[in-house]
Amino acid sequence: MKDAAMINVKRTLSPLGHEDVVDLIRSAASGRSASHSFLFQGPEHIGKSTCADLLAMSVNCLSLKNGLACGECERCKKIAAGNFQFVTRLKYKFGEIPIDDIRAKIIAPGSLKVPEGFRQVYIINDVRYFNQESANCFLKTLEEPTPNVLFVLVTSAPNSILPTIRSRCQIVKFNDTEKEKIKKYIDDMWPDIGERESEFLVNASSSIGAAISAAEEETSKTGPRVASVMTALERILKTPGPEEISALWDMAYAGFGNEDRLAEENNLHLNEAFDKIEAAILSRQYIKTAGAYALLLLAKKSARRYVQLMSYELAGKMDGYFAACQQELEKFIEPLHQKQQERVSAKIFNEMMDVIKKESARNRRDEYVKMVAGLYVAFEKIFIMKNAGPEKRGNGIIERMALEASSLYSTSEIEHIVKKIGRGYYRDMAANINPEAYLENYFFNMIR
Repeated sequence: MKDAAMINVKRTLSPLGHEDVVDLIRSAASGRSASHSFLFQGPEHIGKSTCADLLAMSVNCLSLKNGLACGECERCKKIAAGNFQFVTRLKYKFGEIPIDDIRAKIIAPGSLKVPEGFRQVYIINDVRYFNQESANCFLKTLEEPTPNVLFVLVTSAPNSILPTIRSRCQIVKFNDTEKEKIKKYIDDMWPDIGERESEFLVNASSSIGAAISAAEEETSKTGPRVASVMTALERILKTPGPEEISALWDMAYAGFGNEDRLAEENNLHLNEAFDKIEAAILSRQYIKTAGAYALLLLAKKSARRYVQLMSYELAGKMDGYFAACQQELEKFIEPLHQKQQERVSAKIFNEMMDVIKKESARNRRDEYVKMVAGLYVAFEKIFIMKNAGPEKRGNGIIERMALEASSLYSTSEIEHIVKKIGRGYYRDMAANINPEAYLENYFFNMIR
């Protein structure tokens, strides 16, 4: 297996797809682009942050190759390792971006003169967390930039950003990449993964990031093996039952504490800890996608009570997983508080505990939302499958499950379910309506 650090550098140097974005990075590295601020916008886990890293590396590289970072010079290695003084990454996920952060981490250092031959790059992810105060403060920096300073704003929700900030940035849109390119990328980066397994990962993952995270987990020898998941799906395709599907959920929500997701050092920032948790959740998205089709089969081939049982069991396993995540994080920061009481006051410790509880609750809620969305997409796919010609159906396990499900549901049933559940779904999710109720509604509509 390749060294993880080398894989990380290679991935940054070869972002999957997004050729137009790569051309823009070449322009910035060569000095042809006059922009000092970019807004990278697009769906989650599609490569925005990777391209932001490539931009930071390329504008500071000592020996460009084909107009992009070489990945081998001293600067490239430091940027990849996260310890280059002229590249600052700010990642927000705990609510609003405070104005004090803008002043201390951007305005103050950004006002200093950048030495000749260097570019100061600020990568801010996710800028949707600007509040009115911090956004207006940051706006002044965009209006009067310091020479040789670049800003890369990253978001999956561009409409949540002040128009005045958007208007001062070069908009860079990220779109989905063809599955053929994703598969080739995974085959090149992780050649130990088998042909059938990589094809399955690509077809069942919801994004580039989910497919890559799954490939990383597969080659790291942690978590479920892809071949085992595929074998379970073959059994479910023949005789779907609650025991088989329950085993699938066990693979998707395996015990958190056994996977050593958190580093041993007690000084790991909470941001990094939650990054590890989110990577673990994302890496098993392919199992949850497969589980959605398994549920469609179960709903038609098994007793009504089994489908109801699956509704409660799935919710229980999701809740148990995120409760375990929260407990691990709480245990993680407890020694930090005990060993460093002079530096970590009771007030700061309580604030950290509050962050853990809120972020764990957000991750749990997001998982419910994604599960509902996965079922919704599965219904849409079987509707398409009913009208697709044999040449477009494919013969992978996911396609075969979708084809089997499409033969069990009438067109009118699919239309009824999609319309009923889809009506107001996105509006209600945005308004924080209880997603657990939506998941339960799906199950009961499936077994009408």
